[in-house]
Amino acid sequence: MRFAKAGMALAAVFSVAAFAATVMLSSGGYSPHARISVASQPMVVAAAPIRVNGSQPLIPPRPLQLSGEVVGLVPQSTGLTVTVHIGDQSYPATTQDNAYTVNVGVPSPEAMVIVEARAVGVHYRSVAGSVGRLRLLAGSDAHAVLSEHSSLRVSPYSTALAWMVRFVLGGRDATTDIEFGEATRSAVNSELELAAYALSAVVTNEETLPALFENGYQLLQDKDAFRQFIAQYGFTERAKGYLFRQADHSALTTLGQVPDRMVMLDGVPYGEIATQANDILLLSKQADGSYDLYENEPFVNPNYSARLIGGDLILYPTSGVQRYYEKPYSGEIVFEEVEEQVLRRLTAGGAVDVWAVQTRSYRHDTVGSPLHIDYRVFSAASLDAWARPDGWPAMSAGARPLPWFCETRTPISGIAQLGDCGYVQHQFRSYPAGTGQTVRHGWNVDPVSLLPQPSTGSRPFSWSIDALGVLRVTSTEADTRFWRTQGRYQSVGSTFYLTRSLTGATAGQVKVGVSMTSANVITTLSPDEVLGEWTQEQAVISRPRYTVTPSPFHVKRDAGGTSTLRFTADGELRDVAMFWEVHDGAVYDVRAIGRFTNAPNQYFRTCDQAMEAGATICAVQIYYFRPILMTLDRYYGVWEFYQAPIMISSSGQTRGPLERVSSVPGYFACTGGACVPRFTYAATFVAGVSPAFTNMAPLPAQRIENRRIAPTIRAGKARIPRLMPIYAFECTQCGHSFDRLQKLSDPDPDTCPECSMISVKRQVTAPSFRLAGSGWYETDFKKDGDKKRNLADSGDGAAKSGGDSKPAETAPAAKAETKTEAKPAAAPSTSAV
Repeated sequence: MRFAKAGMALAAVFSVAAFAATVMLSSGGYSPHARISVASQPMVVAAAPIRVNGSQPLIPPRPLQLSGEVVGLVPQSTGLTVTVHIGDQSYPATTQDNAYTVNVGVPSPEAMVIVEARAVGVHYRSVAGSVGRLRLLAGSDAHAVLSEHSSLRVSPYSTALAWMVRFVLGGRDATTDIEFGEATRSAVNSELELAAYALSAVVTNEETLPALFENGYQLLQDKDAFRQFIAQYGFTERAKGYLFRQADHSALTTLGQVPDRMVMLDGVPYGEIATQANDILLLSKQADGSYDLYENEPFVNPNYSARLIGGDLILYPTSGVQRYYEKPYSGEIVFEEVEEQVLRRLTAGGAVDVWAVQTRSYRHDTVGSPLHIDYRVFSAASLDAWARPDGWPAMSAGARPLPWFCETRTPISGIAQLGDCGYVQHQFRSYPAGTGQTVRHGWNVDPVSLLPQPSTGSRPFSWSIDALGVLRVTSTEADTRFWRTQGRYQSVGSTFYLTRSLTGATAGQVKVGVSMTSANVITTLSPDEVLGEWTQEQAVISRPRYTVTPSPFHVKRDAGGTSTLRFTADGELRDVAMFWEVHDGAVYDVRAIGRFTNAPNQYFRTCDQAMEAGATICAVQIYYFRPILMTLDRYYGVWEFYQAPIMISSSGQTRGPLERVSSVPGYFACTGGACVPRFTYAATFVAGVSPAFTNMAPLPAQRIENRRIAPTIRAGKARIPRLMPIYAFECTQCGHSFDRLQKLSDPDPDTCPECSMISVKRQVTAPSFRLAGSGWYETDFKKDGDKKRNLADSGDGAAKSGGDSKPAETAPAAKAETKTEAKPAAAPSTSAV
């Protein structure tokens, strides 16, 4: 079909070329992190070269035609109607059996296409993507069909995906392909399968639809009712593997459609910095044609041969792919050996795809060696497209926080495993070249006294950055590669890692994961700065869940040295009393839980105090936070949790060893109280439900870089082209100030033109606006309190136009963020790990 379309009339080719140019000019093209993989997309082949001359008339694009199908119907599903929605326009489709065809004309290339199918007891809804992308996939005949774009299939699965994306975006549909792809990265998790199965099962009568609802989609939109529906006995087990079994998928035709390095994720936060991932895979093609499939659990030699069978990618171990692990609570040791991995692509989304994975493995334990079949669903994207093109700038003689890996032991049986052994500041030396050391490496609580102590340890490592911008850190314990991933912020962001153990019983184990890194800005806390109300919203730093109530972690500290923690345990919201202190620039929230024979538990600062009060058992819990970077209303830094059980009897204390449960990156955001004046953009909050949290509420997502004030041009100036703002900047090291002409979407400069230092921040000024090559124009500002002003020429604009210099008026005070990274390096290309 593709080559038949390539031979269409030359006028049709002109039409597609003109339309494609319109798409790129109007949208600015796809961003680097949303590139459409050439290997995974059908190609549009031109019939002949296109002539370009000044007198050639423009040929309007051909009307776009869409043809697809509706699946997930039964004979009782009568009266099928299909409607295509594009913006505020609706187009009824012609249907025959379960197929549909519709002509939508020539809508805007940026408009998103939504296909809606209704029948008796059925309501499905699929997001097909933008008009521009559909045209590019359709080719020269402007007729998009299922073989070119699987999202033209409307199904329970496509409906569940569209709904979960809508939930991630706060109750609205995506407005661009890029936004849909980024939201898909957050929306795809186990809940997607539960929703898709529910939509199908109520149509086929496998599950009984509650009486108050007409169809499954209506049930899905009622969050509480849907949560109760999927909580019924056996529902999760019946849904397991539905996405792998259902008919809606995008079959592979060649292995070349799979990126050489493909990251597969079980949900990450949307519009936020991912500091962790629940489940993650990395499929990496090797030079000999085999594939490594790394997981976030430590496996040995996860290498596979690959075959395409029925459009699925089948992976067979080339040698033993195995691991040992410990069953929770019982401590029973399990030996797992993988037999086969089957990867099925459900959606070819361009930038972000959706895959279902079936894993067949034998698990040898006390019961025997039963075959275990597991199903998972992931969003997937090319790692090279997800990685930042500027790699790791300004690393020499710099420092960055990164996870540190070593051999760990399971809590009961003591199995050796490759694990995360802390979140540590790495110093990268330029001399001797490629050397470095960690600082403040170790525990921040004394294991004997259980009192706060600054960690002073250090570990050596070597490092290098390859031509693809991948950072490699090698210690005596592990060899780790880090990719900085795409994000909206320059100073702080997510990092993807692949680590391999080099020593001990874990030698050869490999695993992948997601963490965080930030600029070299080390900050500390004072006792006054930790007062007030703070939040670490788990719904923001982990993944959005539709059926799971977010588990917030809030702390309120007062001037008397006491604090109140709010968190969820066993599904119950709890407030607990603690005591805080600042030690060496970090804050510790501590509590000793005293248990009494004939009295309720009480909280103390130490177990010695609990023993004096008559406690029979005591346990110590310590929360530690040391900031690394402050941005807007947040501190990013090291977040640790320690605990130790202590038995108290007449013969003295019997204490279990202190345990550091976690050492991970995280953030705390100010939401009210004494900390507000330190931050410019504190969240608006409402009254809480507890006297201890009078003004506390979950924090909405915040931008980290300085927010720009968006101008609205007066009616008389509304059509002036290329209106450009000038921003004022200041170098914090040399004190030099300078202005720069840039678009609203341009990144701020990294270096000072006067001294070439890499510490530049935006000054607290409102931008001036200039028409390129002309004078200044009057603008209105959306921000409340700003006045209309005629802006005189200033900064580099004065030098160019010869006008007098006049600084822009100062806007309300705003904290600017320090930039610490150098100019971008060359973009990485695809190659095997």
